[in-house]
Amino acid sequence: MNKTFLHISEEFEYTWLGKDNGMIPIYMSEKLGYNSKILTVNLKNDLPDNERGVEFIKVKRKFAFLSNFAYWTKLVKRYNIFKYLIKNAKNIDVLMLFHVSRCSYWYAHIYKKLNPNGFIYVKADFNLAVYQKEWNIVNSKPKSLREFFRKRRESAEYNKRKKLIPMTDLISYESLEAYEFMKYSYAGINTKDKTIYLPNGYDNEIIEKIKVKTSEEKENRVIEMLLTTVESKVLLSGKIISLVILGLLQCMVIIIPILFGFFILKSAGTIEGLNIPNIVFEPGSFLLSFCFFALSYLLYAGILLTVGSAMPTAQEASSYVGVFMMFLFMPLYMVQALVSTPDALISKFLTFFPLTSPIPLLIRNTVGNLSTSDTIIAIVIMLISVFVVLKLSVIAFKNGSLQYSRKLKLKELLKSA
Repeated sequence: MNKTFLHISEEFEYTWLGKDNGMIPIYMSEKLGYNSKILTVNLKNDLPDNERGVEFIKVKRKFAFLSNFAYWTKLVKRYNIFKYLIKNAKNIDVLMLFHVSRCSYWYAHIYKKLNPNGFIYVKADFNLAVYQKEWNIVNSKPKSLREFFRKRRESAEYNKRKKLIPMTDLISYESLEAYEFMKYSYAGINTKDKTIYLPNGYDNEIIEKIKVKTSEEKENRVIEMLLTTVESKVLLSGKIISLVILGLLQCMVIIIPILFGFFILKSAGTIEGLNIPNIVFEPGSFLLSFCFFALSYLLYAGILLTVGSAMPTAQEASSYVGVFMMFLFMPLYMVQALVSTPDALISKFLTFFPLTSPIPLLIRNTVGNLSTSDTIIAIVIMLISVFVVLKLSVIAFKNGSLQYSRKLKLKELLKSA
């Protein structure tokens, strides 16, 4: 009789078959002959009954109307998962849990009580920066009532995680950085003989099947695989640099033919009312526009990457992106003021405010009413803004690129800065 492998993943969805928490049950079935099952509430109703030898056990979420305002609500909503586990624990040979968390502790605790000889595998899906932040909170001295309750909440979570480790038979880390840091102990508890490095992989058959899914889900899968071998800062730097280079190349495709035509036709004189010899080409102004473009591109690339990393889905990110795009294109409705009254308060504001400055700077530089002082002030403000935004984007990418169920808050980003 085949052994049974059960993975508990409350919010499992079809595209996750291409992730580690879907591939491990598949390969336990295909390569090792286990009777693999995934226990989930199937929130998106997109799961089949079986997929490549894995049986999906779909249960209803209890009290779905409750928000996660307190820890006990999470446990109550998982009532049917606990019910299944209690009923079938003795028949489960290997229990796979995702994350070292309080919920994982309760699953493991119930399982071990009912099946002491059962094997527990925890896929850590570990974020080293978050762990170190929690460690600092737990070991800090509260300076306010708010910090006191925050430490109390984090300590309760932390203590349950510590209790989970002794019950666990195997823990895997997908990041080499996390593995090297945690391979001998977790929160002071020896894990030397139960820790392995298991980088995320991919399966061609699964990739083909999830091609029909949305682009952001495919990108999430790619990011997870990349982050197992590349540092988040390096990956983000590569993304931003490539975006800037691509933007500059697109501009050159348009500008070079125009300049070529200008110099070729300059000697031709007037063409249909256009006196080409009277058009003056100023290399300094041209280079300044390039500088404005590059800084603006860096600023908005950083903003969009920050928003994309902080939001769990592209759909949620799009609403925030629309706000920033509104600021970017707002000056187009005030071109008359920018050209005719460059010293007016509204013109100055649009020129110096980082989110609106890209278009006013280019327009005023083109028409020649951008003073030297305005140029210096605008560039300094843009440089500071780019520095701040890129720093936030690195933090957001590092902490939020693998978050699928919650969005990062601005307070979290600023505290990590």
